[in-house]
Amino acid sequence: MAHESFDVPILGLPFQRSRHPVQIAQGFHGPYHRHIDPLRLDYAVDFALPFGSIVLAMRSGVVRAMVMHFDSYSPVADLDIQQIQRVMNMQTNWIMVDHGSFQTMIAHLEKGSERVRVGQRVDQGKMLARSGRSGWVGDIPNVHVQAQRLMSISDDMNGNGQIMTLPVCFSGYDGPLEHSEIVCHS
Repeated sequence: MAHESFDVPILGLPFQRSRHPVQIAQGFHGPYHRHIDPLRLDYAVDFALPFGSIVLAMRSGVVRAMVMHFDSYSPVADLDIQQIQRVMNMQTNWIMVDHGSFQTMIAHLEKGSERVRVGQRVDQGKMLARSGRSGWVGDIPNVHVQAQRLMSISDDMNGNGQIMTLPVCFSGYDGPLEHSEIVCHS
């Protein structure tokens, strides 16, 4: 069994593998994440997942923040840098769970689908919400996941604080996570 180091957290998958195969739409150092903000998104992963799918806590912790009231999204995938920056102004629904030394965040969630509240302790595998049409989804329905360390926190806790994403491993998945090695690996 793999042992977790402080630098590489081991997380559960954010969905039920018995219902959905592991398909990664964008891995570490992905082309869109790289253009948006490399420090914030270098180690983010987008798992292809149909809209309305159950999204699970990837590790036990405490729900620290969430935004779940937006219902706009963009399904357009092929954007240039200026368009990407414009689309990033679209808001996405997300939930952040604190695990002590780091946090996990899951985004592109369905408006109003949350099954947790801020301050609630959750166990790994607990349903957090459903995947949905919020933010810049692109042409492949997906949930965006990342492990991160908060470097500073904004007053509004709307994702504007400074973060650094962390490389991770997922239990139940031993395929590649580097985007350059992925071809919809399942």
